[in-house]
Amino acid sequence: MSITLITGASRGVGEALAWKLAGEGHTVAALARSEKPLQALAEKAEAERLSGAIIPCAVDLRDPDAIYQCVSALENQGPIETLVNNAAGIVARQEGAAFVDLDAVPADGISVTDAIAFVL
Repeated sequence: MSITLITGASRGVGEALAWKLAGEGHTVAALARSEKPLQALAEKAEAERLSGAIIPCAVDLRDPDAIYQCVSALENQGPIETLVNNAAGIVARQEGAAFVDLDAVPADGISVTDAIAFVL
């Protein structure tokens, strides 16, 4: 099972995308700072018996320790197939932003750790 990881998933476009993908059978890791809306979204998806699942992970992307805590909780769920950076902003390194060579991503996906680590 692979994961679609969506940042900024507690409302708006991120929430709508998480709901749509879970309805299509995807496992979605929904990330945002606000825990209550994420939990409510996951509970609603379960109550509606969507074919996929929403895994809530309240995390402030400005806090590397919080990111690693979230990643640790998700790692046993499978590799990331899709990463949607929908958060209002991500703090990049002062010395320059990191980039990912998409041609180097293996066909079976990458781990949550690998996908988020390039942000730090």
